[in-house]
Amino acid sequence: MGEIIPLHTEEVEALGKKIQTVQKGLQTKSPPRLQNVLELSERLIEVAERTMGNYSADARSLSEEKDQLIHRIETLEDHGMRNDLSLLEEVHEVRGILSSLSLEWVFLPPDEICQEIKSLEDRLQNLTDKVKFCGYNAGFLEQEIDKTFQVLDHLEFRYHFPIAEELNEHSYQSNFMYRLLKVKEDLKNGKSATLGPELDVMIFKKARSKKDKISAIDAYIVKLKQLTLLAETFLYGNPGIALQVFRSLDKDVQKGIDQILWKFKGRSVSQLFGKNVTEEASSVMAQAIMGYVQDNIMGA
Repeated sequence: MGEIIPLHTEEVEALGKKIQTVQKGLQTKSPPRLQNVLELSERLIEVAERTMGNYSADARSLSEEKDQLIHRIETLEDHGMRNDLSLLEEVHEVRGILSSLSLEWVFLPPDEICQEIKSLEDRLQNLTDKVKFCGYNAGFLEQEIDKTFQVLDHLEFRYHFPIAEELNEHSYQSNFMYRLLKVKEDLKNGKSATLGPELDVMIFKKARSKKDKISAIDAYIVKLKQLTLLAETFLYGNPGIALQVFRSLDKDVQKGIDQILWKFKGRSVSQLFGKNVTEEASSVMAQAIMGYVQDNIMGA
């Protein structure tokens, strides 16, 4: 039968315990990372190959355990990929609903928009929990969910601040952006154009020629869009960075926002934030910025 190669009992026992631990993990709904299982299987194969020709019961048992583990790994991988595909399809379905909601925005009553946003938020949170519990490639799925949450946050911002719709270049309705672009086009074509007494003063106060007025309109659009994005960042992004950006704005813009903040909260920006950037302060700051944007759209 050939020479029997003795096995190191301690090594076999240690591997046996490790196999049991991994197998127990494989049977749960939250399996260990595949790479850890593969590392173990490679080690088992190495030990099994070293015991080739060993006819002891321990060697045969180890080889059988190794084969079973590899089969379970393949089964786990197949199940995990199928499960991830199902989760990813649901994420894309939510994204599709968000796209439809954005397109139908101006035709839907506010209550319906609010209910739809809340429903989708709950659904995404449920998906997040599923990924944490049984996601196979959790990192990728979490990234996809985070991207979808960003779209949802943007729509929620539009819901809370309807004035932002006035800056939507793709709106089905005539809005402030349409008026600005129409005046800009008229000026390019050599026509006289106006936005109204207050807005003309606000936008064209330093413009003399038609070329200057066109540049002034472009700068005004950029300014209002940047401020809207800044308000959204205070609410859904990094408020600490948003505060730094605010402090780098034109002094007249900072003063205008500070005046609005003082008007409805009785506090300045420095008093609002103090030493800490809190969630409540960030929300108030977003409201003040969008109040400033509204005044610059309505010509207040």
